[in-house]
Amino acid sequence: MRKLIFGIIIFLASAVLISCGGNKTNKYEDLPEELAKIFIEIDKNPNNPDLYYQRALYYLDNKLIDSAYYDAYKALKLDSINPDRYIFLADLYFMQGLFENSEEILERAHEKSPESIEVMMKLAEIQLYYQRYGEMNDFLNMALEKDSRNPQAFFMKGYAFKEQGDTLNAIRNFNKAVDQNSSYYEAYIQLGLMYHSRKDRLALDFYNNALNIRPQSIEAHYNIAIFYQDIGDYAKAKDRYEMITQIDNTYSRAYHNLGWICMEIDKNYEDAVNYFNQAIAYQSDYVDALYNRGVAYEKMGEKQKAIDSYASVINIDSEYIPAHQRILYLEKK
Repeated sequence: MRKLIFGIIIFLASAVLISCGGNKTNKYEDLPEELAKIFIEIDKNPNNPDLYYQRALYYLDNKLIDSAYYDAYKALKLDSINPDRYIFLADLYFMQGLFENSEEILERAHEKSPESIEVMMKLAEIQLYYQRYGEMNDFLNMALEKDSRNPQAFFMKGYAFKEQGDTLNAIRNFNKAVDQNSSYYEAYIQLGLMYHSRKDRLALDFYNNALNIRPQSIEAHYNIAIFYQDIGDYAKAKDRYEMITQIDNTYSRAYHNLGWICMEIDKNYEDAVNYFNQAIAYQSDYVDALYNRGVAYEKMGEKQKAIDSYASVINIDSEYIPAHQRILYLEKK
């Protein structure tokens, strides 16, 4: 809070200096054009909460969090009946990890606007974060009384059941979410994960439904690749990993998993090393890729290269026990 107050003081002081210096037409000339336009509009309409909200969004986009807080408070002060003002400020707190502050603001919003479904949903989200499932359900049920076709409410119920290990009710509620919104990407992903854990091929249907909504989704493609790998269909897994590298050629986990299949299944250690090197090139601290590259070198009889690769693991993570064990083994050998 001290940092926030200090930021506001600095912001206000700079605003006073700007307003005192120069003529009125060019006092914002040193600001970015988009921001300068908002300042000018605020000068014309100093009691318009929407303008402070716009400026807060600008500050948020540019990671000027203290200034965003100041304008969020200003918008709320000017428009204290509008629940959206509270929600925006609560979201700011939530993004900064200030969950208690976020909850307090939302409770005030609920007092002011007890009929607001969005406030109810935000309060339910806070309860889910704290794993207060009973309180979460209270808010979700209130929201569903206002709108019985609320897909997000069913999704959150499903997620809570998943966290509690109740697979059946989790699946039931995720299905209700997609029944209400056939384009609910996140619900399809969750359904895919639920069936994936059983190695049930229905998982592929749900992942593909997600891809119909977001065809370039790395998450969905990767989940499909992992599913094929988990059921032992390595050819299809490799094809999907290669597809991922076409969408995003920096996605290191795809290269790592291609390397693992080449090493463990195909026994092609040279290709495995090449894939591990690509993974490391895009993520230099990828300890699993460094370790598995050491394993591949070992299988190729490249003792020193293997030791060097294991040493790189330890430089990043000194408690990576398998790397220590392999170095000890190779040095004794």
